Amino acid sequence: MDRRVSGLLHQAAGTAVRGREFSKKVPQRPVTLFFAVILAAGILVLLGNSISGSEPLPILDGRFDDWSEEDVVARDAKGDHAGAFDLGHVAFKTDDSFLYLHFNVGKILNLQNGPKSEGTLGLTLDLPDQRQLEIDFRQRRASFSNSPNQRVPWTKLDFSCLPTYASDAVELRVDLQAIGVKENEPVMVNFRGSDTLDAPFEVRLRECAPQNARALSRHAPNDFRVASFNTLRGGLSDPQRKAALQRLIEAVNAEVYCFQEENEEANFRKSASRLNHIHHTHWSNGCGIASSCPLTPLPLNLSRGVAAVCHLQDGFDVIIVNVHFRCCGYAGSREDETRIKQSGEVVERLRQLQAGQYGESWKKTPIIVTGDYNLVGSRKPLSILESLGLKPRSLVGQIDNAAVTWRGPPKESFWPGRLDIMVYSDELTPKNGYILDTARMKPSMLTEFGLLSGDSLASDHLMLVGDFEFAGQ
Repeated sequence: MDRRVSGLLHQAAGTAVRGREFSKKVPQRPVTLFFAVILAAGILVLLGNSISGSEPLPILDGRFDDWSEEDVVARDAKGDHAGAFDLGHVAFKTDDSFLYLHFNVGKILNLQNGPKSEGTLGLTLDLPDQRQLEIDFRQRRASFSNSPNQRVPWTKLDFSCLPTYASDAVELRVDLQAIGVKENEPVMVNFRGSDTLDAPFEVRLRECAPQNARALSRHAPNDFRVASFNTLRGGLSDPQRKAALQRLIEAVNAEVYCFQEENEEANFRKSASRLNHIHHTHWSNGCGIASSCPLTPLPLNLSRGVAAVCHLQDGFDVIIVNVHFRCCGYAGSREDETRIKQSGEVVERLRQLQAGQYGESWKKTPIIVTGDYNLVGSRKPLSILESLGLKPRSLVGQIDNAAVTWRGPPKESFWPGRLDIMVYSDELTPKNGYILDTARMKPSMLTEFGLLSGDSLASDHLMLVGDFEFAGQ
């Protein structure tokens, strides 16, 4: 139900339940109550389209441009915090399953990690069954009040939060239906730890139209496709996982595949040679490029990456850089500084290439840099790549409108987020694209593309798929 309809209905019933303002019920005469009910019913009929779920849902990508003032439910005073987190505005939306929250925290920091001196922030959800779900962000832990010592896996909550890099605002989602909340049942929301709201606010699941799945196929036959996939510790040659990975790889039918964590060159080349339509490979530092088109290796000498020119059909060339930046840490940590250095190294080499230091042939060739960026610290590694004029692709799930590319096993403390990124230069126009997760696909689509619902579990990362055409083609 959209906010306008909800507000009218509450007014008709003689109550106001928005934000932190609650009005007391006023005794009404039977006739007045009768007309209030008639008015409410009329609003339901006249605005039925709104109630059935026409309110747009957020795309969970850490960008926030699809949140509006209408979604804001609370504004907390500045400077009333005890730790590093200082809540400002809080906004929410719901569908028939998920609660979506967007809030700012007063300064740029990592929600999931940081110095102990910064303290923590917790989210509390008082559920209809009298349990409370608490999510402690810095402890990276979810638990129910009736079993506080038992960690609730992020997968059970279908929880995710973006951006993974340091920011002064975040957006997250949690599946309320998965923990027993039914449509129109009240859930009270508040925060604890470094800061809290003056009063909780109420949310309810609402009827919502099902989302349409994105097509797996190209929009046009001349589009070329690049896929990026961290296969988790040499998955292409793992007997237990290679069949599932091969089905995923062949289902997307890309011209170029960029693999990370393929740490053994011989195993990578042998495994890649078994893939349909893959005839050319290039490997370095655990990163491999496999393609149906000829490759010319580029001697960029990257510490955590590999680069090649891919010679596509019709005489077009594109430079592919496949990276795997260092993991872990938080903004300002040693790991973060290493990622910044590795990203700077990529940009330095590409500037040299554009200046002709690697020959005249590739000075003006379009560029794609993709891979596992591990952006769990600052955003600076991505900003450095953007300084070269490269733009990030806004890829989200083929089904669920979330930019989640990584999710750990059930006991993993880090929640699902976006680690894998694809950036491209102005000479390219983005077309179709998505993040492939077979667990969310319908059986008919799985059958159509020769996939099984558990195939994406063969890695902790999900595959990025991006189609492009050459500008002016």
